Amino acid sequence: ACDEDKAILLSIDNLELNVPAADDFRKHISEVTGVSEDCIYIHATHSHTTPFIEKDAEGVLEQEY
Repeated sequence: ACDEDKAILLSIDNLELNVPAADDFRKHISEVTGVSEDCIYIHATHSHTTPFIEKDAEGVLEQEY
């Protein structure tokens, strides 16, 4: 449970985001922002016309957008 003053809600327009990848995103976001992993919520929409992010996708967390 999030008991901090700050939280992050990340919405991804993506077919699916598996738990190991979501855990990696939370860890990385926490390291960069200082927000606890417990206060980072990730939501993925379900569309069959978007890409699929896998935990093994090389460099996905380091990409600049």
